[in-house]
Amino acid sequence: MKSFFKHGILYMVFFLGCSYGFSIRSTVARISEEKYEPHTGPIDVFFEDTKPEKGYIQIALIELKGGRSYDESSSDVLLKKMKEEAQKLGADAVINVKVAPMIREGGYLFDEEEDEQYSTIFMTGIAVKYQTDIEQ
Repeated sequence: MKSFFKHGILYMVFFLGCSYGFSIRSTVARISEEKYEPHTGPIDVFFEDTKPEKGYIQIALIELKGGRSYDESSSDVLLKKMKEEAQKLGADAVINVKVAPMIREGGYLFDEEEDEQYSTIFMTGIAVKYQTDIEQ
């Protein structure tokens, strides 16, 4: 019985680990070669064409694709994830944040079923560092 249970757990971990396209996917494309310490404070967010009044330099483009479940596809969840990514980069804000609907595909490796398509959202933004924080 122990062996069956242990093998069942291993099979589940292997099978679930071979899925793709169902969870939040984040991509960070660095714009600046400069590295900054992670930011621990709140991250300012500016949607579409609004910009901060302070001067800034661009650090990276952040792209997020929502997951299949509601817990991984709401604007609130993706915005929180975007702020976390910006904090890791040492950013003070994310500007030009845009949200759009998208269709994603997900499935399981080694499964002969066709990929599943589902609706979710796509969010992009540019992580920036305020120039006043750089000069200090």
